[in-house]
Amino acid sequence: MASPLAQKTPPWAMMQVGWVVVTLVPLALFTWSIARPQSRWASRLAVWAASIYFANAFLPHLLLFTLSGNYAPGLVTAALFLTTLPLLVVVTAVREDRLTTREAVACVVAGFLSVGPAIFLVIRAVSLFVH
Repeated sequence: MASPLAQKTPPWAMMQVGWVVVTLVPLALFTWSIARPQSRWASRLAVWAASIYFANAFLPHLLLFTLSGNYAPGLVTAALFLTTLPLLVVVTAVREDRLTTREAVACVVAGFLSVGPAIFLVIRAVSLFVH
């Protein structure tokens, strides 16, 4: 009997387009933030995007693995990349006085609250291009 946590894997083409979207959009935000070191908004957006990455590592990937005991697609990437890069972005933003600790915490909380809607929006957007 299949685990109640089991989910149907989206088509391969949809996954590929989704990976491009979730890689390029945050990369653009990170690049924009680096190019504007005096912009608090750019730093807030970068920390927010990084926090979505971090939350995404825990909520769908590591949580499913922990609860079901089965490998969830993207688990290794989530554990290695999606946990270290966001921490680096947040720590750097605070260390370089781009954000106060309070601002960084607010952006991290906003990122965690945004992970569900972000996943939904990426799936909807990608489904418009891939049938």
